[in-house]
Amino acid sequence: MKQLYSLEILLKQYSTLSTKSQRFTFYFNTIRPVITSLLKEQINQKIKNNTLSKYSILVVMIGPNPNPPLIITNAISPEHLIVFYPINHKKILDTYFFPFLDPHIDQESITSIPIDYNNHDINYNTMYHALSRLPQTKILCDITTGKKISSFQLGLIAKKLGFDICYLDAEQYLKGSDIPVPGKESLYLYTSGSDEPTTINVQQQNQLRIHYLPNFHTLLYIIDNSQGTFKYIHDDFSYSSIETIKQEIDLFYKKINAHILNQLSINKLIDELSDNISSLFKLYQFAHLLHNPNIQLYLDIELAGIPWEIPLNRLFKVQLPITRVITQSSLNNMRYKTPPKQDGILFIIGSNNNINNFYNNLYRIIKQLQKNHIINVIEAKSKGFLQKELVKRRYAIIIYCGHAEFNNDVDKTGWVCYNGEIFNSKNFAILSTKPPETIISISCNSAWCLPFSNHSLAYNAIQAGVKSFIGANYFIDYTKSFEFIHHIIHTAVNTTPSFETLKQSFAHFYKTKNKDVIIPYNFVFYSQ
Repeated sequence: MKQLYSLEILLKQYSTLSTKSQRFTFYFNTIRPVITSLLKEQINQKIKNNTLSKYSILVVMIGPNPNPPLIITNAISPEHLIVFYPINHKKILDTYFFPFLDPHIDQESITSIPIDYNNHDINYNTMYHALSRLPQTKILCDITTGKKISSFQLGLIAKKLGFDICYLDAEQYLKGSDIPVPGKESLYLYTSGSDEPTTINVQQQNQLRIHYLPNFHTLLYIIDNSQGTFKYIHDDFSYSSIETIKQEIDLFYKKINAHILNQLSINKLIDELSDNISSLFKLYQFAHLLHNPNIQLYLDIELAGIPWEIPLNRLFKVQLPITRVITQSSLNNMRYKTPPKQDGILFIIGSNNNINNFYNNLYRIIKQLQKNHIINVIEAKSKGFLQKELVKRRYAIIIYCGHAEFNNDVDKTGWVCYNGEIFNSKNFAILSTKPPETIISISCNSAWCLPFSNHSLAYNAIQAGVKSFIGANYFIDYTKSFEFIHHIIHTAVNTTPSFETLKQSFAHFYKTKNKDVIIPYNFVFYSQ
């Protein structure tokens, strides 16, 4: 086990410093970059999940404390930067701001505009004249620092011009200073057209990274949390061990599917599977580090076939859903330049596999959605028909409802069309030039992956450039799950097609009387 760093350690080091100058220097040089990195992670994750837009222009005000505008600027990393600064803060601008900007920010894209420290009427006109001439794009104004009246004026101008506004604050400050307690910072974003701010808490991401090293028969676990970064090695993964694990998990999946089909309780099976995975993969060795209810799971694709959510939730009380991120080393994206335009929602109706009232229920959902949204609804007539439709335009969301097959043969794993053909895992490559933001696959086994294999719909969709994928690990009991499915679809269409979609649907599920244990373990979320 190796601990690399943590905010707690930095805070202890900070508390030993005696002078104001030493504390400022330590925060600026050591703590500020960590806070910036954490905030940038949170912002980028929200951009990937479509809960936040990418800002092309950022406007900041320089005040006596250079930390907030520098943290925000480097975390946002805009294409264009506009800096207002009072003349008496020119030294702060040149000493503590410009030299420490993220190198990805083009120096030629920066416009610095001086303002008077006391003449507020002139300042208002100066700022309004500069900002009113900006192009119509995503613009964010930071009003954290600067003289109170100047920041207030900047906020008024931003509101008038329809720009978004942000403010960096903290839940707690270090005693006797204006320095936030590291990790207690929060960025508040007020977006145009929204009554409530978006709050981004600057906190250390809780991550569990699991890597498979086949040449060494080893699993490497890396845990990042508020205590630091820890590493564990499980070095007993011989080929015979892997085969045993594959057979064991495959047997459990078949039993779970059989119980779902026969309307039997699966509580005992889930508990057994949870204990088996915890033991086989020695999760107990770092159980004490999984105390936080929210984590992100980073996996090599060979490990995506392990239902990690079950022991993490059942034994270690990690909240569901969990974001599954396929590690970049596993991906070989062609990385086409993605067209910016998105053309709404594509709703694909697949084969029903003789599910009772499937089409009646589905068309009822679609009819409700079409009252407020433009949705392109098609039937999966054949594989060729789907291929033709998917290359026409780039959709924001693709929703598939219907039957899906999972097979040891990749060509036989995928969405089932009306004529019996399968739009299989490899066919997702056709999305590479026009990948949707999100695919929601309401179909049995559509998120299932063979352990120690890259064989899955989710993996191939993400590899094709899809930002997020929601699918099912096991069979779907439509009798018990239709209300849940209805909520997933409505949430995706009406709010955010991302992790928040599943999170809100889970919250709705827990409030209902339907306590079918398999639903929260069945639907999983993959992200880039």
